[in-house]
Amino acid sequence: MTSSLSGRPTASTIAGIALFLVAGLLFTSLDTIAKYLSRDYSIFQIAWARYTFAMVAMAALVPPSYRRRPLASAWPALQVLRGALLAGVTLMFFLAVSHLPLADVTAVSFATPLIVTALGALVLGEAVGPRGWTAVLVGFCGVLIIVRPTGTVHWAVFVTLVMAAGNAVFQILTRVVSRYDSPHTSASYTAIIGAIVFTMAAPFVWKAPDFTGWILHVLIGFAGGAGHYALASAYNQAPASTLAPFTYLQLVWITIAGLVVFGDFPDGWTILGAGIVVASGIYVFYRETGRRREAGGTAH
Repeated sequence: MTSSLSGRPTASTIAGIALFLVAGLLFTSLDTIAKYLSRDYSIFQIAWARYTFAMVAMAALVPPSYRRRPLASAWPALQVLRGALLAGVTLMFFLAVSHLPLADVTAVSFATPLIVTALGALVLGEAVGPRGWTAVLVGFCGVLIIVRPTGTVHWAVFVTLVMAAGNAVFQILTRVVSRYDSPHTSASYTAIIGAIVFTMAAPFVWKAPDFTGWILHVLIGFAGGAGHYALASAYNQAPASTLAPFTYLQLVWITIAGLVVFGDFPDGWTILGAGIVVASGIYVFYRETGRRREAGGTAH
């Protein structure tokens, strides 16, 4: 969204980019705290904190008009399925980062848009075309470079791949429900379902946190809730096509966090593979945006 006279970004676009960057930093904080907490606490307890305190954050941030009927949905069963699927994806992510470097897991997770493209063609009948399929295949080659399936491969690598696939299915379901429900409704379902699932599981693995542990438990939830709210607000301020390239800055921030907090730094092969995945993802996104415009669509 730019000024029609000067071609410069509008104040709304700049605000959207700023909110998007804030969301990325909040998600980076969430991932870093999750890996740190996994040293002493069960991933089920960490996931409980992430969803429970996220609900508190969202209740404070969401406008009052959206709090009256947060679960009013045209497809409640599908929303429950989405929420349960995201809970599983979250758990797999926490499990993966408890055993692998943050940057490696994040780089593989960026294959999700490529999987969404493939599933969109196979499940929803969306047009992809030869160049789109080529970008998807090249992106998966990047994933193979990152995981390097030669010799002994850590089992957490397979968890990461399943996580990326599960996240892709979650996003496909999100596309379906977004035709009928508001983003606030969808966000409410994911937060509430996750909180219910992990509240039932937490007592079996509970370890009483110390003072620092409680601070981190609260922070991981607030980072998740505030991050999703900032993300939704960013898309209300700026087009998705403008914000898309900034998504991959999170890999830079995750790499810095991994180096500073855990002393991890990706090797050359991981950096090369991540670069291929990122380039493929950006190409697929802009190609899809271009196809929509050519078809006469204006919404992102």
